[in-house]
Amino acid sequence: MKKRTEEIGRIVTFYSYKGGVGRSMALANIAVLLANWGYKTLIIDWDLEAPGLENFYKQYINIPAAKRKKGLIDLLKDEMDGAENKVQWKDCLIKIDINANKKGVNFKDKLHLITSGNYNNDYNERVRSFDFGKFYSEHDGGNVIEKFRYEWKAAYDFVLIDSRTGVTDIGGVCTIQLPDMLVLLFTPTDQGFDGIRSIADKASAGRKVLPDTRIQLDCLPVPTRIDATEKVVSENWFTKFEDGLKELYAPWLSKDVDRADFLLSTKVPYSSFYSFGEGLPVVEEGTKDPQKMGYAYEPLAALVAKQLQHAGLLLTNRDDFIQSAVTELDVDTLDTKQAYREAQETLRNREQKLSDTLVEVELIKKTQQQKFWKYLSAVVITLIIAIICGSYFYLRKSTAVLAVDHSKEQITDSLINVQKKIDSLGSVDSTALTIALPARFDSIAKAGKPIGIDLSRKNLVNDWGRVRSAGISFVFLKATDGVDYVDATFNANWLAAKDNRMIRGAYLYYSTHSSAGAQAEAFIANVRLDSGDLPPVLDLNELSGMTAGSTLNNTFLRIDTILRKLSLHYKTSPIIFCTYDVAKLLSYSRNVTMYDLWLGTYGQNNKNTYTSVLTKPHLPGAWTKWTFWQFTTEGTIDGITNNGANVDLNQFNGSYRDLKTLTLP
Repeated sequence: MKKRTEEIGRIVTFYSYKGGVGRSMALANIAVLLANWGYKTLIIDWDLEAPGLENFYKQYINIPAAKRKKGLIDLLKDEMDGAENKVQWKDCLIKIDINANKKGVNFKDKLHLITSGNYNNDYNERVRSFDFGKFYSEHDGGNVIEKFRYEWKAAYDFVLIDSRTGVTDIGGVCTIQLPDMLVLLFTPTDQGFDGIRSIADKASAGRKVLPDTRIQLDCLPVPTRIDATEKVVSENWFTKFEDGLKELYAPWLSKDVDRADFLLSTKVPYSSFYSFGEGLPVVEEGTKDPQKMGYAYEPLAALVAKQLQHAGLLLTNRDDFIQSAVTELDVDTLDTKQAYREAQETLRNREQKLSDTLVEVELIKKTQQQKFWKYLSAVVITLIIAIICGSYFYLRKSTAVLAVDHSKEQITDSLINVQKKIDSLGSVDSTALTIALPARFDSIAKAGKPIGIDLSRKNLVNDWGRVRSAGISFVFLKATDGVDYVDATFNANWLAAKDNRMIRGAYLYYSTHSSAGAQAEAFIANVRLDSGDLPPVLDLNELSGMTAGSTLNNTFLRIDTILRKLSLHYKTSPIIFCTYDVAKLLSYSRNVTMYDLWLGTYGQNNKNTYTSVLTKPHLPGAWTKWTFWQFTTEGTIDGITNNGANVDLNQFNGSYRDLKTLTLP
């Protein structure tokens, strides 16, 4: 069982555009599973106009007493009226304990409920007269809700919100201000499907104007009431779902996960039995039978528990993914051997293709060189003949000095044009081939890929022209560290790099001690990226020495906040820099591994030693490709003085032309 930690909890809103889709039933069953797995869970009935969430637990609580208990509307109305003896939310809690050992469900004091309110004679009037607009504008409602939000998150692992349907004020509170995650339920109808997508867009836009920074609102779409007997109709609808949900999946589901398969794994089937009344199939039927609804709710509960992290593993090993949610295992304890073997096989295939491609490239280069020299010889010979003939006829026609001078000018212009053609033909990708590396890096030099450097205040550049002449194609410059630190050499080096026609990039050094959003904002305030610059880089070496544990998911959320802010501002996908051990840690997050990797790894054992120099970097965990490789921290470059530190040298995984393609348009 999971033990309650001091970490902040998560609020998950269950929303449907229309009623009758099974939203409340899904929430009630998922809440039971979370509590049974050991997560302290609070459920709140925010559907004030159509309340009744307590009825799902009628076998385990006193329903008449629950209906007399004060709840949400009483909390809100006391705050709005400024009552002296305000109702406290802890006084509204209804404890739900379930003992059903035969079905594997048994927990105590893990699940609490706050109803919509005391169902006395004036309940409807209290709800009807409560004006959310006035509550926010005249009674500091935003801060009241924020206070509740903070207190609930501090007290529980998960807070599940049953939201009002449609487009309403209360629905806006539930989908914009309160949640960390949205579960969007819909049936195969255009109205319901289009409705949840519209709400997702509105929620995303609404969160951007909130006064407090919020993490990206991830949305889990869940098709419900799917009738398995209507196969053709069902397939047509799922094709439509797959096409229409791409934007909702993109922030958290890896690109290599089949969307159609994932939709099928997260659908809730239609059950004629459970279309009558309120039920808890996870208790009454269990979760082992694939034909039952309890089986469908279990992966949804696991996705909520895992906060959508590593969601693709649900397809490769459903049982292990769910078990990881039950015991709060980190990804390194999952059975990922199959995924690892597949990754290794993919790497081997890519390596073979790369080897074959390099052979083809060498042949093409030789052929092009031969054609070039033949062409050049023909041009030169033709030009010489033309010059001789022209000179001969000019001399015959006139011996005037003016004619001779004119002929000289034509000859000079022709020679200049030929030289320009020769220069332009010979300059392609040449910068990637001229750098002189120590002998131990011969294999890297022979690869012919662009070589670059990364600099901070520890490196003093005396002569950028000499750096360029040394064969350096690109440079990364440290811009900021956390929130308050800006590298003293950044601005001067940033301008000088561009003046010397070098491809440049800037990086943010991540700090564990500063607000993630503030770190991104500090970088954005100090770094303007122009056309031809490389995407922004997030340096995560501050995580060196960190191990997989209870704080890892929060770290991933912080990293994700920075990456998303940089993506939105610069309109490009950032690059992640880290050493091997940190990359291994980051591979636990599929969200992170979707970004381009700049990897620092140096020797046979990934140490900064050179007893066995690598010809390419080893990739840890779930990473399948690298974009930049820092292959040494002990380089020396003509034109750079080291203030107690050598120069970091890097290789780009592609041609110079590929490097240019990576830059901002």
